[in-house]
Amino acid sequence: MEDILAKRPAPPKRAYLRIPINLKARVFIEGRFNRNVYLNDLSTTGLSFNIKLPESLPDIFELRFQLDPLSPEIKIQVAIKNRLGAKDMLDHVRIGGIFVALSEKNRNAIDRYLCRAVDLSAPPKLITIASFLCLLDALLRILGYSVIFQYRTVKLGENITIFSFQNPYLAILVLYAGLSLTSFIFSTDITGIKERNRFLLAFSSLAFAFSFLVIKNIMYWNNGIWSADIGFVKGFLLAQILILICTAAAVFFSLVSLKKINSTLAVFGLHQEHPAPKDTLNSSKLDFPE
Repeated sequence: MEDILAKRPAPPKRAYLRIPINLKARVFIEGRFNRNVYLNDLSTTGLSFNIKLPESLPDIFELRFQLDPLSPEIKIQVAIKNRLGAKDMLDHVRIGGIFVALSEKNRNAIDRYLCRAVDLSAPPKLITIASFLCLLDALLRILGYSVIFQYRTVKLGENITIFSFQNPYLAILVLYAGLSLTSFIFSTDITGIKERNRFLLAFSSLAFAFSFLVIKNIMYWNNGIWSADIGFVKGFLLAQILILICTAAAVFFSLVSLKKINSTLAVFGLHQEHPAPKDTLNSSKLDFPE
């Protein structure tokens, strides 16, 4: 037994994301339903719940639960890590368990649930909204530029080209639209390193798009457009204020959330690198120390 436990890599102590929860779960022992319990908390590597004394559980059992009413049922083998007295419930014992035989699908489902619980989904949602507004703004600007170009060449007979190095405004608009589209496409929920990198690309693209908006509105102010008393101009400027506020909020909130995102994903990574070894599950009487 000592040789088996010696092979087990030492996991980081208390270095995991844990959230309080009140979720109904079903206990199965050797494939047969045993009882219903309510989970106290859930983490990236385990969970806990209370049972009434003098009831007991074997060291390894199956737990089934749903994270959301419409989500698939998760089936996980759980090994008891500790049995402690339940706080404020003298006739109950708190069962702390760690996950074993956890499939990649179930792991990802739990990770997504924990990410939502710690609000890692808020920055991508803000970026999605802001980048969509920027994309609409870019497309309307390109449409307006095209209409003015047609008017000047057809109606006024001016000999101008749609793009020149002296007037690269159309290329800048296309770049603005491309950055907004990139930000919109890559703003996904953060559940791992890959998704974090996609989020960083979306954040960087939106930051450049935001700089374009700031520069353009400074130019509007310097040229006196903000003081114009024309209906459609006022509507356009009000839309600019809305887009600027949404984009600034998305950029700022995402920037201040980067540390939280990195620290949370670091916790996920630690425990994906230290899974419970299969060779410690051969005996139902193994003791998992604190």
